[in-house]
Amino acid sequence: MASPTWEQLEEVGLYDPSAPTADDRRQLLELLVTRGATMEQLLAADRIGRLPTLASDLLLTDEPRYTLKEVSAEFGGDLARTASAIRASGLPVPDPDEVALGEQDLFLLRRLSPALELFPEDTAMSLLRVISSSLARIADASVTAYLDTVERNIVAEGGTEMDHVEAVDRANSVLGGTVEALGPLLLNHLRQAIDRSRRAREGLAGFDTVRMGLGFVDMVGFTPLSQQVSASRLGSLVEDFEARAFDRVAEHDGRVVKLIGDEVMFVAVEPHDAAVIALDLIEAFSDNTVGATPRGGLVFGEVIVRGGDFYGPLVNLASRLAGEAVPGEVLVTDSIRAPLESNDDVALEPAGRRMLKGFAEPIRVWTLERR
Repeated sequence: MASPTWEQLEEVGLYDPSAPTADDRRQLLELLVTRGATMEQLLAADRIGRLPTLASDLLLTDEPRYTLKEVSAEFGGDLARTASAIRASGLPVPDPDEVALGEQDLFLLRRLSPALELFPEDTAMSLLRVISSSLARIADASVTAYLDTVERNIVAEGGTEMDHVEAVDRANSVLGGTVEALGPLLLNHLRQAIDRSRRAREGLAGFDTVRMGLGFVDMVGFTPLSQQVSASRLGSLVEDFEARAFDRVAEHDGRVVKLIGDEVMFVAVEPHDAAVIALDLIEAFSDNTVGATPRGGLVFGEVIVRGGDFYGPLVNLASRLAGEAVPGEVLVTDSIRAPLESNDDVALEPAGRRMLKGFAEPIRVWTLERR
């Protein structure tokens, strides 16, 4: 398809040589046309005020070349399995005869094919969903970080259209380096995960469970606080909460399993590490800069592990303990009390018995403190 001419661009109102911003608009249009923008794309982007971002879209777009049937033919012609892999990747599955898949999609499926052969299909798809959900979060976080900092500053300073394009191009360049770094970073985490798994499975016969310390710490008063502050302030509070949680957990050989609003779930192989993490988190959030007060629950024992997450009665117990604790307190059970008794830097004070939701009998609990 022929590139739009300047006469055509003027005719449709995309370019006005007499406008004060004509030079900036001309640079932008020249760049977009060089990157292959069609008249339809230019007009569609202009209608919604997104002409500068089209420059980035053209670089990131994977031009459709193949149908689902054509792609699946490379993998034994199993259309359903190919569609399942695309769906588990968090991507939309096109109609079988629609030209909707590009070179990147084909590359992705070629790389995934060995994993689909190594594992049973259910396991492979489950692993792919975990990876895809993590990557989707990385993508969302990257976009939010850009908009909240770079884009916000350009708008505040009255930047031109080309200022936006140049900033997006720089961001894409940085993102490319970040993508390359994901491989080595993943290998580092794999090494840690393998070591953690070996230690947590010592003495266990099966493959479904691990023995770990597992805890929850949440913030009392965060929900009403979130209704009183601005969106910007709330975002800053959440970022601060996540940053402190990750730092404290990583410092003591633990792993953040997930963050759910104002609550962090973490694990550590050694009971003492889990206890120190819980106390560190309580102290980290007790300075009242967040505007809410921490409390926690901690257990130790066998838990079911699936897809990087943990399940079972002990997980429910730890969550209930956190909900039962008073602000500033970490409640633990006998499961972790015995392994901690020989440590000189933590102490346990009897806290009676509690009836916890979902448990038929009262649970004896202890308050964890620094000695």
